[in-house]
Amino acid sequence: MEERQRQWWRLQGIPDSIQDYLSLGWVADKYYMSGGEMRKSEAFTIPYFHNLNGSRKFVTMQYRLNDAPTNDRYRFEYNLRADYYDTTPDAALEDQVLICEGAK
Repeated sequence: MEERQRQWWRLQGIPDSIQDYLSLGWVADKYYMSGGEMRKSEAFTIPYFHNLNGSRKFVTMQYRLNDAPTNDRYRFEYNLRADYYDTTPDAALEDQVLICEGAK
């Protein structure tokens, strides 16, 4: 990831060490459908991992599109399910969890 993309994540309050741990990233060209048209945008990538059978496994990918309307910026990868975001994918689920709304 380039320095300007790392800086954007930092401005969102996410230091480099957490960016690396969560595998946050960026792509130059993410194609998506909007209003019946194919469009393209640079996008920040938010991979979702879960602890499955004792190891960290990729579950789905969400994109934060830069050139989309504010209410339509977050999209999951086509053909992958929407899922909950686990901020500690290396840990087993506990008896209690905190569920928050929002992608960032």
